[in-house]
Amino acid sequence: RGDYAADGFAYTSEVGSYFPNDFGLYDMAGNVSEWCDDAYMEASVPVVWDLNPTNPDDNEPRKVVRGGSWKDIQYFLETGTRNFEYQDSSRSYIGFRCSMIQIGMGTNRGLNR
Repeated sequence: RGDYAADGFAYTSEVGSYFPNDFGLYDMAGNVSEWCDDAYMEASVPVVWDLNPTNPDDNEPRKVVRGGSWKDIQYFLETGTRNFEYQDSSRSYIGFRCSMIQIGMGTNRGLNR
């Protein structure tokens, strides 16, 4: 959040430490930068036409890192900023987002049982 002493966290904070955004989502920006599975390219233009672009390249050791973290200035806190880190590295300011498909959303939602 940029005010290291006042928020009580010198580094990363616990999930849900701050209020959610207007969509009810927690921790979407600013706690840790997000590892992505995509191989890094200097220019992202070739893949931005796709809604969910992927760039698998087993020969590229750099992976995309998006958004900012607790250590960054305000400019980098936007979720659209991108950089890279080597896939065999670990950093206190990089993490990943767990996600899953909503359970119970089958094709028979309208049937009475």
